[in-house]
Amino acid sequence: MWLTQILDRNRRRRAGRTALVDDRRDVTWSELAERVDALAGGLLAQGLGPGDRVLLPAPERIDVFEAYFALARIGAVAVPVDPAGPEQETAAVARRTGAVAVLADLASPTRAHDLALPVALDLAGMSGLPPYQGSWPQVRPDDPVAIMHTSATTGRARAVIWDHRSLMQVCLAWLAAAGPAEEATLVNCAPLFHSSVAMSFTYLAGGAGVVLPPASAPHRTLDAVTRHRATHLWLDPETLRHLLQASRSRPHDTGSLQEIVYGGAPLPWEVYRDAARTFGCAFRQAYGAAEAGGHFAMLAPHEHPDPHTPPDRHPALGAGRPLPGVDVRIRRPDGTEAAPEEYGEICVRSDSLMRGYWADPQATAEAIRGGWLHTGDLGRADAAGHLTLVGRQTDVITTGGQDVHPAVIERVLLSHDGVADTAVVGRPDPAHGEVPIAYVVPAPSARPTPDELTRLITAELAGHHRPALITFLDTLPRNRSGKILKTILRDMADGRP
Repeated sequence: MWLTQILDRNRRRRAGRTALVDDRRDVTWSELAERVDALAGGLLAQGLGPGDRVLLPAPERIDVFEAYFALARIGAVAVPVDPAGPEQETAAVARRTGAVAVLADLASPTRAHDLALPVALDLAGMSGLPPYQGSWPQVRPDDPVAIMHTSATTGRARAVIWDHRSLMQVCLAWLAAAGPAEEATLVNCAPLFHSSVAMSFTYLAGGAGVVLPPASAPHRTLDAVTRHRATHLWLDPETLRHLLQASRSRPHDTGSLQEIVYGGAPLPWEVYRDAARTFGCAFRQAYGAAEAGGHFAMLAPHEHPDPHTPPDRHPALGAGRPLPGVDVRIRRPDGTEAAPEEYGEICVRSDSLMRGYWADPQATAEAIRGGWLHTGDLGRADAAGHLTLVGRQTDVITTGGQDVHPAVIERVLLSHDGVADTAVVGRPDPAHGEVPIAYVVPAPSARPTPDELTRLITAELAGHHRPALITFLDTLPRNRSGKILKTILRDMADGRP
């Protein structure tokens, strides 16, 4: 459906134009379509087909997009995962979704062989397959296209089901608001296993070329902008900060940039100010959620404040206004609609909403009520619909564009014999949006060191779960019913008495 429509349309209209570039190769739309069709035929020959969930370790490679397109062609469901994530997390995703195969470059360090799935396919080795001559399975708009994982309020990663219609709505809504992208070249700095991949599909849908620099390589990202005369960047605020630092240490020609598109976390004013002065281009913010199919609101360039505003008078950067085809309401705790400028939970209604959480109807019913997605974000809207975020309804910590639930870290810490009690809260951070802060009550028998606990967390969880600080306390503050008073801990973490 949608992904194959993107491919087929651009093959006809832009056959010789560059579609994708990584640090190994580049492909035109014609070449991409041929490779995708051959890969899709190879997947069918391996017995895969509609509805099959296929694990997809997703580094910053053209191969990953070829896999997304090929799986969509045959009606299979991509289950992208962090290729550098802990093996336990990847195995848990495979079990949770009932994945029947893994599609990866088996020569790379993805540990795909260790997952014990029925089929392990070498993505690199399948690139030379002959053209497929048969017919393709029928794929409908409401068939799943991907299962994206995100942390949820239970502290367990939930599997968010996107269907073809959802992804189509997200792409078309953004292009309707942002304008044509046919002449654009987008440098994508977002992970391809995260819901932020929807932005790259959006620009591909508009006919743009997408460049994939290596992760965590700011100089190479800026070099890619120069080499490919990129017009757009897609990144989170932390990555933008690193690009600023890199630009100061070595000059780069970034004069081709027209827009920096950012999302995933609040953009600190000083980063926006310095980046606007350094790169001299427009800024466009995306606000969204995996459960909403990706981005559902936009802060347009003309809605950004003047970066030369004095520090003591600069306005806060809002979250923008809903995209075309998206309804947003602010709800009070009793479910009634809040008045303009009144705080409440941000709720979303759109054809882009997820189909639900995989195999979790109860969580789905809690998240989507009466057709409205309850995001868990707190905010307000003015009379013109401009959104302002003020925090999270739950204890979820958003760090560097990734959601972290304290219970995940607490569970790992409590597995250590030297930890008697623990609680994790978020602390505002100018680079990451928030960072986790862990408070630990040591066991009488053994007092672990912060480095020891950090190593434990790093071994069990992805890097964004690592606390920025581990502090030892004699006891945790609790109310009379025994619940930990995290409001006190947040004040302590933020340096408030």
